[in-house]
Amino acid sequence: MGKRVGGLKLEELPGLEALQVPGTKDGETIVVREGDNGVAYAWNRQNQTWDKIGEVIDGPDDGNGMKRPVLDGVQYDYDGEPIRKLPYSVDAHNSDSVGMES
Repeated sequence: MGKRVGGLKLEELPGLEALQVPGTKDGETIVVREGDNGVAYAWNRQNQTWDKIGEVIDGPDDGNGMKRPVLDGVQYDYDGEPIRKLPYSVDAHNSDSVGMES
């Protein structure tokens, strides 16, 4: 079995040549293979460059037996259990309901 980084198969990651293709939106991320590591980059629309975020490390489901919850095909680190209902007023502004300043 090949090396995995962050749940991704290292041999399936694109090489550095993938950074020659511009991103489509600000903050878009890509993981590329650099030697024996996976490295994450984020698209910087203003500078039109891929900014290095850092090396991808193994996630919680990589070899330690933990299963991450999946919703609509997306894996999450935490499923939010236990679910707690928060009180709110029907006539309150949404940001007031969660304690945010307007």
